[in-house]
Amino acid sequence: MSSDCAGFTIVDYKSRTVTLSSEKWDNHIISRHPEMADYVSSVEETVLNPDVVYESKSDTETEVFFRLATETKHPKLYITVPVGYNNNKGNVKTAFFQPDFGGINEKGIKYVKS
Repeated sequence: MSSDCAGFTIVDYKSRTVTLSSEKWDNHIISRHPEMADYVSSVEETVLNPDVVYESKSDTETEVFFRLATETKHPKLYITVPVGYNNNKGNVKTAFFQPDFGGINEKGIKYVKS
C-alpha cells in the first residue's frame, strides 16, 4: 500500500531540519501502520505544530511529537511522530496513532504548545 508520498523536509520548533523520506513512508510507516496512508500532511503538521514533545523513553537522541488528530477519522487519538536527531538534523522514524503519550521519558518534556 502506498500513498505516493514524496516525503518532506521542514523546520521544527527548535529551528532544526526534519526530513521524512518517501522510502521511510512507503517501506516502514505504511507497511507497519497502514491506517496512516491518508495522513502524510497530518504527520508533517505534527512536526510543524505539535501539542507536546517529549524525549523518547528508549533513546535520548529521539524526540516524540504528539498532536491530537482532530482532522482525521480518529479525532480522539494522538498522531505520534518519533524523530531521531543527529547534529541538529532530524529524520522521522515512524508515525502512528495512539490514545496517550506512550513511549516517553515523563521527565523529559521538551515542548508544550502555549
